[in-house]
Amino acid sequence: MFTYAGPLEEGRYEGQLDFEGVGAVELDGLGAPGVSAQTFLRLSGNLDSGAQLGVNQIGGFQRLSGFERDAFAGSVAGVAGARVIADAPFVEELTGFSSFYGVSGEYGGAFAGWDDVDLTNGYLAASMFAGIRTRLGPLYIGGGAAEGGNRALYLGYGQRF
Repeated sequence: MFTYAGPLEEGRYEGQLDFEGVGAVELDGLGAPGVSAQTFLRLSGNLDSGAQLGVNQIGGFQRLSGFERDAFAGSVAGVAGARVIADAPFVEELTGFSSFYGVSGEYGGAFAGWDDVDLTNGYLAASMFAGIRTRLGPLYIGGGAAEGGNRALYLGYGQRF
């Protein structure tokens, strides 16, 4: 997903920038069948620093795991990370449900404006999760931890990663 408000006049931008992207590679060729390595980036920010357009929030499962959902707010918010997801065929043999498990690592934060974005002033977080695939989407449980001793448990339904 990518949305952008273009220039209204030379050198001036207004509106909201929202970007969310995922890159993935299957590791079957490296001797790891059913394993996927993924990178992700989510960035939201007000383009006109003089306008009060709204607040961008970050926090929660794989959006700085270990913190509550939308724990951080600012004019600019973002998170970048990587995750590895693997199929769990042994669970499928026992239960008949297609299942998965994985881990993620994330780094990000929220800032007052674009000029305040400082990549050394973010938060490091990680998660572990497992779930089953249903016809309506995955059902998963996970736990997250972040620097400062922050921890959170997650139970979710639907596509989140």
